[in-house]
Amino acid sequence: MSTPSDLNTEIFGAFTTRAIATPALIQAMIDSGEGISDLVLSPGRPPQVERHGDLMPVAVAGVTVLRPEDTAGLACDLINDNQHVLATLKDQGACDLSYSLPERSRFRVNV
Repeated sequence: MSTPSDLNTEIFGAFTTRAIATPALIQAMIDSGEGISDLVLSPGRPPQVERHGDLMPVAVAGVTVLRPEDTAGLACDLINDNQHVLATLKDQGACDLSYSLPERSRFRVNV
């Protein structure tokens, strides 16, 4: 049976250090305005939020466009070695989980 570390490497590969830590990026995105319902993190695009139904880029210092290794690292951080979620992602190509910023917010996540 694979360990979470083995599955992380198999699914996400090795990635370089990102310009901003995952909690700081998410914090910057939710602090970017009122009416935010979704955070969108896609390779080749800037961080984006859905605000009042419209998709809008978010200016984040040091992050103009997310690279594939940025989004892989973000997904890896959000999954946080959860064996069940990693196995679902490997087997089905997608997974659902929750993520929390302590004393701030809890989010549903789809990878």
